[in-house]
Amino acid sequence: MKKIPFILLALTFAFSTCKKETTPTAPAPCSIVYSAWSCCSNNLLTRTYSLSSTNCTDIPPADSLQRDCVMPKEVTIGSQVWTATNLDVSTYRNGDSIPHVQDATTWATLTTGAWCYYENKTANGTTYSKLYNWFAVNDPRGLAPNGYHIPIGPEWDILRAYLGGWDAGKKIKSTTGWRKGMTLGNQPYYLDGNGSNSSCFAALPGGHLWSNGDYPDPNFHQEAIGNGTSWWTSTPYPNGSLHALAILISYEDSGIGSAYYSKLDGCYVRCIKD
Repeated sequence: MKKIPFILLALTFAFSTCKKETTPTAPAPCSIVYSAWSCCSNNLLTRTYSLSSTNCTDIPPADSLQRDCVMPKEVTIGSQVWTATNLDVSTYRNGDSIPHVQDATTWATLTTGAWCYYENKTANGTTYSKLYNWFAVNDPRGLAPNGYHIPIGPEWDILRAYLGGWDAGKKIKSTTGWRKGMTLGNQPYYLDGNGSNSSCFAALPGGHLWSNGDYPDPNFHQEAIGNGTSWWTSTPYPNGSLHALAILISYEDSGIGSAYYSKLDGCYVRCIKD
């Protein structure tokens, strides 16, 4: 009988006892997929979520699943549907908070979104709503409620044209709350700064906030509370400027004007339906 060399036996044993090593499969990455917000009867916006993998162990925090419901009142003017009141939200569309900034020095150095009440008075917020800087308007998380957007300049032009052009401002002003007018010499110049509100837009003279955090003097500026109001558009000034287009109306006349303000100014916001 032929002998098998010892070295061959050893190799045969080694191969027979070796197990094939396999790289373990990495678990699928976990991600959370949210549904759109929807409004429930309890006046909360809610949304559901699904997990992309059975290996998911993370659960979203409770406050990401519901927040205050914002269901705007609407007014139809011609072919457009506008919100009937100024925007009054403290979160972006995805639920993230918008900082409430009351310090003038801080406001003047912002590069991100913020809001405040006129003169930091809650009572003014109750009447006129919130002032926002343009960084909040332009934030990719969305300032307008779902189904609405912040109008561009030409959408205000459509409103102005539908309401007759030169006296459109009078038609969107509320019938009370505006400064009563002014005199030129001894003659009355404007007897009444209020409007007819024939459009039901119900604009109130909520004022304006300068980029340095100061408020206009009501004795000298049409932008002051009681004298006028301004709304942001989503239209920036061309060529990357630090300014954006705003719409303004005043007790002094019946028109709807526009101006480029600093993006750090505080204006109100009206939304238009998508």
